[in-house]
Amino acid sequence: MMDHINQLIELNLRFLYEHPHQKADFKELILWNKLPSTDAQVLAEIMVLKNLIKTVDQQQFQLTQHGQQICKDGGWLMYTKQVRQQKNTPVVSLKKSEEKNASRFGKLIKKLGDALSKS
Repeated sequence: MMDHINQLIELNLRFLYEHPHQKADFKELILWNKLPSTDAQVLAEIMVLKNLIKTVDQQQFQLTQHGQQICKDGGWLMYTKQVRQQKNTPVVSLKKSEEKNASRFGKLIKKLGDALSKS
């Protein structure tokens, strides 16, 4: 279900990004005319809540700066993938003594890697 929503968001962001003035009527947006009107409205609300689009009037939407940046950086699907990766990145803080050991350990790994690549 979430993948389907993300794909619809991706399609509509790209459509608005390439549309003149990055603005379009509700009826023009991709696949929204094939969705039940309540589902299309919910999708629009999701995109507004995520600051991807804003309503110009009741039936017209415009891409926000946040939505523009996401399109420039590769699209909604790539953006969500990057967000997920950032959330799963462990936060590590080292004390000064641990930093020295980590540095020595890193040098050792590099030497081992260099030795293995030569053989």
